Amino acid sequence: MATTEPVNSMSYAGKPVVLDVVRTERQAFYDLIDNPANWYVQTRCTDWQTRDIVGHMIDVTEGYLSRWEMARKGEPADSLGLLVMGQKLNEKAQAFRSLPREEAIARLKAASDKMMAIFDALTEQEWSDFMVTHPYMGPLPTLFYPAFHVMDYGVHTWDIRYGLGEKTRKLDERTAGVLIP
Repeated sequence: MATTEPVNSMSYAGKPVVLDVVRTERQAFYDLIDNPANWYVQTRCTDWQTRDIVGHMIDVTEGYLSRWEMARKGEPADSLGLLVMGQKLNEKAQAFRSLPREEAIARLKAASDKMMAIFDALTEQEWSDFMVTHPYMGPLPTLFYPAFHVMDYGVHTWDIRYGLGEKTRKLDERTAGVLIP
């Protein structure tokens, strides 16, 4: 579904392209993490090796799934605010270092498959009207969560590639276009 036409990622009409970009970037991410030689590579993220980015993705994806479940049940959820976001994300990402590589990757892929199934099933009304409380940003329309996945898979794939020596490689044009509605 490659297109170079402008896409409004906040519009439900952009959903197919947004989800295609997530899938494309997710596969590129998987290709990198599935190579055992890349596990301890220092990435562009100051304190993170590839394994920490995988930990970050487990944290945010499982967190989104639990927040989604809470929203579906009408349960209240708190948010910590943006001032602590960087510190908390770093702590949580590195907390997964104790997991064996295969277990961490399997856990991420299972959570990601569940998240993508939720994204695929979103209706037009849910895309902009169903609110899910983000752990740091508070209540957000669901359209933000696929955008966060574009950010995480797209930019963090670039971070890993940078650590592998691909320092002049640019972010994919479609990925960048979806990130900027």
